[in-house]
Amino acid sequence: TGSGASTYTWQPGNLSGASVSDNPASGTTYTVTGTDANGCVNTSTVSVAVNPVPTVSASATPGTICAGSNITLTGSGASTYNWMPGNISGSPATDTPLSTTTYTVSGTDVNGCSGTATVAVTVNPAPNVSASASASGICLGSSVNLTASGATSYLWQPVNQSGSAITDTPSATTTYTVTGTDATGCSGSDTVSVSVYLQPTITISGTSPICPGNSVTLTANGGTSYLWQPGNQTTSSITDTPSSATTYSVTGTDISGCSNTATFTVNIDTPPSTPSIIVNGATLTSSVTGSSYQWFLNGNPIAGATGQSYTATQTGSYTVEVYDTAGCGSGQSSAVVDPTGIAGTTTDNSGLSVTPNPNDGHFVLTFSSAKPENYVIEIHNMLGQVVYSEKLDNFSGDYHKDIDLSVYGRGVYSIRLRSENHETVIKTITY
Repeated sequence: TGSGASTYTWQPGNLSGASVSDNPASGTTYTVTGTDANGCVNTSTVSVAVNPVPTVSASATPGTICAGSNITLTGSGASTYNWMPGNISGSPATDTPLSTTTYTVSGTDVNGCSGTATVAVTVNPAPNVSASASASGICLGSSVNLTASGATSYLWQPVNQSGSAITDTPSATTTYTVTGTDATGCSGSDTVSVSVYLQPTITISGTSPICPGNSVTLTANGGTSYLWQPGNQTTSSITDTPSSATTYSVTGTDISGCSNTATFTVNIDTPPSTPSIIVNGATLTSSVTGSSYQWFLNGNPIAGATGQSYTATQTGSYTVEVYDTAGCGSGQSSAVVDPTGIAGTTTDNSGLSVTPNPNDGHFVLTFSSAKPENYVIEIHNMLGQVVYSEKLDNFSGDYHKDIDLSVYGRGVYSIRLRSENHETVIKTITY
């Protein structure tokens, strides 16, 4: 800029004007010639020092990355640095480019002079890795096949197995993560979950042992569908008549498709052997010992007659059947007919009779004598002991007397009527 004249000429450059602009390549002394309105001329000089532009360089480490990785940008040749894009300051500086990028750095030195440089960073995309399982849910103890795609090599966790296809047998529900790496060394990952279902608890309820020839019903629980062996039946309950000890198995499947198996053995009971009846007066005893008994009169069960022994109270045909703890019967014994002897000894020629017979210990004893005789009446219990006696001297006519044996308990009693010429015996039963 010149002053003090009307027109100005600058050298070097032959520039005109009070104020001029120039780009000197190096330090330069400018001379200005000023002319006033009178045509008078004068000159002046000014020196301009020119500082060199700094030589700036840029580098990136690494120069090739996978998407999502960081790089370090480094500039040199200046004092301060600014990187674009990103408006990042400093050296070194860090950035995470999403795609291939060319960075420009502006470096300024201590004189305020600036230089620039560029550096390119290649960003490789992460591979699109996908994972799949042969089943989303499996039963405990089963295996699952896992498959990955989208890369060139794979690592599966938590099993730490390598390969695009692997097999595992998880013991619990598991989420698998596969990391796939492509040819550029870039990695991607995906997950797949496999549920593990417990096998159902299958049970069988039924009866064992059973009596020969009887049927048994077995019922399975714990599943939603069933398959029985032997027989191939698919109902929850089955009925069978095994001829020998048989082990049944059922495979039950639940709503998850998981299965388990239970077994049940049905044994065939050996019933008691067919008894015979031991007769002691009116007391009848089964010759075979069992868990329970049933006595029959004329083929009909006698209510309450369930002990090993039974005292007969009336004429008829008696049998007994013996049962074991499984309820299996021996079959009825051969019959004992009229063990009381009442049917054939209730009366005789003397007309000796008991009314009623059987009785509760109270009865009426009667007989008739056509001519006078001396009589002795004796009543004996089953042990032969005399429980009642009476003498009738020179007796004739009708005898009629109420007798009470209730104090002696139930049983079979023998009534004897003796005279000089004959003896008559009848039996009565008290209950």
